[in-house]
Amino acid sequence: MNQRARIMCAVDLSWRSEGAFNYAVAMAKARRVPLDVLFAVSHRHPLGWRVRERVAQLADLRRRVSEAGVDMTLTVQHGKPAEVILQHAASSAGSPGLIVLGAPNRGGFARLRLRSVAQAVVHQTDRPTLIVPGSDSVESSASVPFRRVLVAIDFSPASMSALDEAYRIIRQDGATMRLLHVVDIAQPPVPRLTFEFPIVDYTELLRKDATRRLRRLLPLSQELHGRVHVHVAVGLVFDQIVRNANEMDADVVVLGVTKRGVLGRLLGSTTGYALGRVGRPVLAVPARRDESLADHNLDTIAA
Repeated sequence: MNQRARIMCAVDLSWRSEGAFNYAVAMAKARRVPLDVLFAVSHRHPLGWRVRERVAQLADLRRRVSEAGVDMTLTVQHGKPAEVILQHAASSAGSPGLIVLGAPNRGGFARLRLRSVAQAVVHQTDRPTLIVPGSDSVESSASVPFRRVLVAIDFSPASMSALDEAYRIIRQDGATMRLLHVVDIAQPPVPRLTFEFPIVDYTELLRKDATRRLRRLLPLSQELHGRVHVHVAVGLVFDQIVRNANEMDADVVVLGVTKRGVLGRLLGSTTGYALGRVGRPVLAVPARRDESLADHNLDTIAA
């Protein structure tokens, strides 16, 4: 995220977006950038729905941002929330460097019945998006600046973009970072090899290869020396992401994300599944159009 780029935060004035708003204000203050707040009035309600209550709530948001010393613009738009957010991010003057959204915790059948607005946004936007889990707690503090960063790497173009973004964060915030790769026992990359090697040896080969590849991604700069660590786990991807995030008490989990169609978003993804279920903020970073593993420049990472 460009340090000078503005931050865009979408709110629905419920407890679900309270945490996201707090993070957006804290990050805008820490990075000294303006804050663009968007209130998307759902198409399920008329534009004038609860207008007096909304005016009072929006005035309170203005007061809180002013007290933080942050410049803010406020926009109210009516329509389908995900579409409104995407259109605002694309059409407003100066594309935001970061989008901040809240996400309710959903699991089981609730996840299948109702697709999250946050999940729809992260799979279509070309901007990094910070998803903050909703909390019904009155006190919803923001752990900003980030001090402990977990980034999951599967060596795809999207995860390389996530790695670049994670390095920007630790440079700005003076954080430490863990590079995590999970050897997924549910989906072995080359299943036919299991007939040629004992399964334990095969998994160990994958673990050693991943460790070697992760070490190639370590920064070369003295500034970051000793602040980035690699870890390879064996198990289910989502379970290991949650376990590592809890183990290191990560302030943010950084994941790469690719654009997906309606069917893909319905079926889900590791990033989509993580939104609102990790229990801590998730930064979803889209793959850059010009990104590829073949030409990824490690000197650029270390610069």
